[in-house]
Amino acid sequence: MKRPTVRTLWFKLALVFGPFILFFISVLVRVPYATYQQQFLAEDKIQKLVLDASSTPQVIVDGDSRAQDNFIPAIFTKETGLSSVNVGAGDLMLAQAYDTLQHTGVLNHAQLIIISVSMYDINDTQGHNQFIDTTIIDNEPWGMQKIKDLITYYNSYITFYLTYTKSLMRFAHFDYQHMSPALVQTSGYLADTTDVLTPPHNGAAPFDPLGWYADLRLRGLRQQAFVKAIQGFGATNDTVVLYIGPVAPLGKMVNAGTKADPADVYFAQVITDAIAPYPNIHFINFEASDTSSILPNQAFGDYVHLNESGATVFSKLLADTLKKEGIIK
Repeated sequence: MKRPTVRTLWFKLALVFGPFILFFISVLVRVPYATYQQQFLAEDKIQKLVLDASSTPQVIVDGDSRAQDNFIPAIFTKETGLSSVNVGAGDLMLAQAYDTLQHTGVLNHAQLIIISVSMYDINDTQGHNQFIDTTIIDNEPWGMQKIKDLITYYNSYITFYLTYTKSLMRFAHFDYQHMSPALVQTSGYLADTTDVLTPPHNGAAPFDPLGWYADLRLRGLRQQAFVKAIQGFGATNDTVVLYIGPVAPLGKMVNAGTKADPADVYFAQVITDAIAPYPNIHFINFEASDTSSILPNQAFGDYVHLNESGATVFSKLLADTLKKEGIIK
C-alpha cells in the first residue's frame, strides 16, 4: 500500500482542522463584521470624492444607505448652486460617519455636512445580522442573551467570511460599487434599483418591514455612541444636518399602531435632546412628514430606499427644505 506523502497528509489535515482553526482565530482576534467593512468603504469614497477632488465640495452628504441610495448630487447642486458629493455607505452608523470624517481630516473646514441616520443607530439588538457589534456583546452580562448574540455573531461572521472568499475567487465579479469610475463621475451616486414598491399579492404587508423593531434594546451602548458622535460634531465649525429619510406610504401603513411608532418618536426625541446645546447642528425628520404626494409608493424600491425617480424628487426636497430652514441662504 502506497504511503501518503507529507504534502498529502498536510492537505488532509488542513481540510479537517482548517475551518476549526480559522473559527478559533476569529474568536480570539474578533475580526469586525460587515458593519465595520462599510467604514472602510466610506473612507475610500471620501478619499476619491473629497480629498482627491480638484476643488473641495461645498456640501458633503454622508450616512447610511438612505443617503447612498437616495441623494443625487447633480440634482442638489442644480437646485442650490453648491457643489456636493455623496459619500454614504450602506449600514454606516452616525458614530462611524463621525470617525471616518474625523480620521480623513474632513471636519472643521466650515462646510455643510448632511448625514442620514436611522433607528438602528441607537438599537443594541443583535437580531439584525448586518449590525452586529462585538462591543455590545462584550459588555453584556453572561446569560442566555449573551450566548444567543455570540452564536448569531459567529454564524454571521462565518457566512461573511465564506462569501468574501468566494468573491475573491471570482476576480471578474469582484468589483465594489464604490470602486467604479462611474461613481466618481456622478459625485457618489449610482442608481441601486429600478424596482417599484407595490403591495403584496394579498393586499397586506408583513409586520416590521424594516427589521429594525423586532428586538428593541434602547438606551444602551449604541445610543451612547450616537450621542457622543453628536457631541463631536457639535465641537466643530461645520454646519451639520442630521435627517431621518422618508418612508413609503405603504411602510407607514404597516407600522401604524405598532411598537414602531413610539420607537420612532423616541429616536427623534433622542436627536432633538442631543443637538440642543449645539447651534451648528440641525435636525430634519422626513419620516414624520407627509411626503406621500411627491413620494408615493412608486418612488420607492422598498420601504425606505428610493429608486432613481424618487431620489431625484428627494434631492430637490432636501435642497428646498434646507433653504426654507435658512440653513442654505
